[in-house]
Amino acid sequence: GLFVLSGKIAHEYSGNITFLSWLISGLVCACTAISYAELSCILLSPGSTYAFTYLAFGEFMAVAGAFLLSLEYGLSGAAVARAWGDKLAFWFSYNEWAGCTGSTEILTAGGSPPPCWVNSVGGTSFNPAAVFLSVLLLGCLLKGVEAGRIVANVLVTINVSVVLFVIILGAVYTDPNNLTPLMPEPTESTKG
Repeated sequence: GLFVLSGKIAHEYSGNITFLSWLISGLVCACTAISYAELSCILLSPGSTYAFTYLAFGEFMAVAGAFLLSLEYGLSGAAVARAWGDKLAFWFSYNEWAGCTGSTEILTAGGSPPPCWVNSVGGTSFNPAAVFLSVLLLGCLLKGVEAGRIVANVLVTINVSVVLFVIILGAVYTDPNNLTPLMPEPTESTKG
């Protein structure tokens, strides 16, 4: 997601021009938000994708849309849980109290993987931190809509605060000389 791959993509692949993809993504998100706002004003029905699709196209398309939306939430939730689980595992890999003594230097030197469940750097495919995170959020959802709303509001506030912090810090400490060259030189794989 936003906090996992952004820096890697900018550093290793696209360089300074990465801001253009963020700008385009922001414009697309704004168009989607405006569309939802217009739909909710026109249709005057509580609900989301299912309600709007049901009123516009009927029950079959609404059920299909709800199924695809549920599939999207499940897959994206699993991907985010895995990414944060990997991040947690990586942090624990440097703590002796957690029983993990490995580091990435062992792997880059061609040694065996560290004796821990660090998936990002070569552990097993089972990720206990991702499972714990998923079960924790499932418990929150099972507590009811009010608990889910509170947790969602807290998480969104944290996410927006971190993004704003990065934007403000980046604006304060930016060096225009770092924007040259704007686009990276083509590599062998992009010359085709």
